[in-house]
Amino acid sequence: MRIVVLGDFHLNVKELDLTQQAMEDIAACSPDLVVPLGDFGCNASIGGVEGLEQAYRYLGSLPTPLRPILGNHDMQRETGRGRGTQPRGTMERAFLERFQLDDLNGVQEFETFRLFWVGTDLQPPDSCYMEQECYVTDEHFAALERKLKERPGVPCIFFTHAPPAGAGLRTVPRVHVRATNAYLDQNHHYDRWMKLVREHPEIVMWFSAHYHLGHDHPDSMTLRHGTTFFITGVHGSCTRDGSRQSRVIDIEGDRVRVSTLDHTLRKVRKEADWSGLLQVEAKVLAGPPVSANQPRLVSSCAIGDEPVIPGGLIALDEERCLTATQDGFLWEIRPLYEAVMGSLHLGPPLSAALLAEDGVWRVWDHTLVRCDPDSLWRFQRYKPEETYKDMTVLQLEQPIRAVAPRIDGGLWIACGRELLAAGLEGADSIGQLPSPVRRLIVDGSDLYALTEDGTLYRMLLESGVLKDTVECGRGFLTWDIFNGAAAGIALDEAGGSCFAVYTSPTGEEASVSLGGDAVSEFTVSAADDDDTIAGLVATPPLDVCLLEQHRVLLHIGDALYVWTIGEPAPIRLPTDTASVHAVSRMPAGSQASARFALCTAGDGMQSRPQLQLWEWANEAR
Repeated sequence: MRIVVLGDFHLNVKELDLTQQAMEDIAACSPDLVVPLGDFGCNASIGGVEGLEQAYRYLGSLPTPLRPILGNHDMQRETGRGRGTQPRGTMERAFLERFQLDDLNGVQEFETFRLFWVGTDLQPPDSCYMEQECYVTDEHFAALERKLKERPGVPCIFFTHAPPAGAGLRTVPRVHVRATNAYLDQNHHYDRWMKLVREHPEIVMWFSAHYHLGHDHPDSMTLRHGTTFFITGVHGSCTRDGSRQSRVIDIEGDRVRVSTLDHTLRKVRKEADWSGLLQVEAKVLAGPPVSANQPRLVSSCAIGDEPVIPGGLIALDEERCLTATQDGFLWEIRPLYEAVMGSLHLGPPLSAALLAEDGVWRVWDHTLVRCDPDSLWRFQRYKPEETYKDMTVLQLEQPIRAVAPRIDGGLWIACGRELLAAGLEGADSIGQLPSPVRRLIVDGSDLYALTEDGTLYRMLLESGVLKDTVECGRGFLTWDIFNGAAAGIALDEAGGSCFAVYTSPTGEEASVSLGGDAVSEFTVSAADDDDTIAGLVATPPLDVCLLEQHRVLLHIGDALYVWTIGEPAPIRLPTDTASVHAVSRMPAGSQASARFALCTAGDGMQSRPQLQLWEWANEAR
């Protein structure tokens, strides 16, 4: 049996010759079945009966049975509260009638395999956060589960418009991820789909479209939990990477082969994209054993088009991280699902972002914005933050240099030498430090400031007012404190070399030189800041991050090193050749306390910036 799978069937009235050629390409393949994955018609007509009719003029010319499904754009005029231009149910009725189908979705049964058609449903009016979401009702999903149980052990091939979160396929961050419609049920029950995959080894292959991307990217095909996922390209000019491609599935006995029908070359490629047995295999869900001495990579997820800013990785909880990128996004990521769920910021690149007791705060120039990290309206899909619900916007007179969370909500803010306390109602000055602040660090109720000249101070606060500062050390390039333990990277007294220092909660000290082969060479120089005060600047950048179990992460330039207290030298983390841009521990006290996250840079279309999640065996468990 030969099946041709067509991606989004968008039409361009000025280039309908491409669509006609694509129909000729498909006919030349002599398929037994053609599966269009939705989004029918020209832009002005899509989502209406006219768009459906436009598509059928071409699809109906094929001398082959059709089994289409509905895409997200097909439902956009009626879903949720609708745009008021089309009564609910109009598109579904026209779809069934035009393609002569008994059901919108369903299963096609064969002796040795099954084909599942899963189209997009109308969203309820009271929970539509994005009208172009690829939504599936609870009733539809329950029917899928029942059907899967009817023939255990029989291989199943799924066809959906968008893939499930967790498939690991390449996305389009600035379009679908930003709009929160990149995955099935993204604003509703996105997590149930990969659960379905894990619980049903019968799901061996899954074809989706939606992204308008071709088949030549390394992540246009993935294997997750025993299921192979495939992106399907487009036949026309709505491509986002220049390719015009469809998938060809050839099933012969227990063998299956997936190829690319290239509409530019107008032929099926000789080399298969993938081939194998069409059979159900036991799924291996557990990863390799975790060593107490060596961390293992748990997951890796593409996070957007541009790298993360320094310090721009924030762990929200065991399941979520935020990454502030150089192109002005604040992506929320579910590392274990390898999925970016949306952006909490659209606009100028951020200088900082952090989690406080009263929400997520983000900072750029003179501006601070707070939002609830659990609000369903936290994502900025289209508009500036002032138009969104559950947000607080503050404007300060001076540019913001450093921020840290207050234990009772709100932020500590440094503007040059000035220290301020900010909350939902505004920001108030509480005192000044001896020199401009580079970094603010908190540990519980304790507040520390690292100034541009490398001096570390502890703030003595009384009734919310800065009463005095206590000098804790000099020559620091970076510093961190966590659960009473402290670590930093500092210059020696002569200023010629650097070393890492550690102090335990009970006062024991350790240090290690950062010279020699263990660490890349770097230089330290004096630089003038805006207030013409000399400061210490390391090139390449340095950072330090304390972990549980007497471990310290040393971020030096492009590399990340693990210093286990008591060991003679730090060990470089094996992140392949990718350069590290940011690192963060997971939240203290969580089940994931032996985990940390890091962000690496990409090298363009073939490799995008990644968020990696790493873990050790937790000796405390």
